[in-house]
Amino acid sequence: MMTLLFIGQTFTKSSNYDFQIIKEWITATEKLYLGFSLNVGQINKEALLYSKNSNFNIYLTEKGLSFVIFANEKNEKEPKILYSRIDYELIGGNIKKENIIFEDEIENYYENFYLSYAPNGILFVKLYRKVIIKDVYPGINWILRYDENGNFHHEFEVSPNSNIAQIKIKVRNANMEITDEGRSVLLKTPIGIIKDGNLIAYEGKKEIDIKYVIKDDLLSFDIKNYENKDKILIDPHALVWATYYGGNSSD
Repeated sequence: MMTLLFIGQTFTKSSNYDFQIIKEWITATEKLYLGFSLNVGQINKEALLYSKNSNFNIYLTEKGLSFVIFANEKNEKEPKILYSRIDYELIGGNIKKENIIFEDEIENYYENFYLSYAPNGILFVKLYRKVIIKDVYPGINWILRYDENGNFHHEFEVSPNSNIAQIKIKVRNANMEITDEGRSVLLKTPIGIIKDGNLIAYEGKKEIDIKYVIKDDLLSFDIKNYENKDKILIDPHALVWATYYGGNSSD
């Protein structure tokens, strides 16, 4: 695990340092080490894997994804850290530990956990930038990944002749609103909003028309004019999180 130590220097407003440059450098460094780790006892046993970034924590369970989002309530008398949880449950889906494939390992980096129930530590937990969960529906894989800018993506990879209509997501603990002519969905919580979009889809290398649909309180996809002869990649692009307390959770 990389540890950065600043020794022997106190940074003050009068120091000859550009604090914006320092902040940008730290942010860029953090992006290099965003990834997913297998749960080997460092978190609740219901989670199969885990990821933490500056905006929210991500947990994969046998039901789907859970996002735990944070906000700083700027109250001088009693500052508080608020949190909310959003669940993406794949209705009729199949998520198994043995179907998880890790790719793009973050080399020379690992995490150590020292917990009350593991006095010797849970050591050398590897991180990966990309995870594939095979066959969450027949012929459909779920891909979780971070891009080069540190954005989190969840994508559905649909094999030829597979039924896209199988994908149905029950969103819990948030109110849904479709925007951008069906290309985005807003997930509203008491402390902020996650935007899932801008939605794009490709059949092979050809971009095809796709929109979000909410029916019977389930989130799904409506795709037009596809031949179903090549793999289709459904990419909500990137989740963006904004709090009602100013900026994102890192502010």
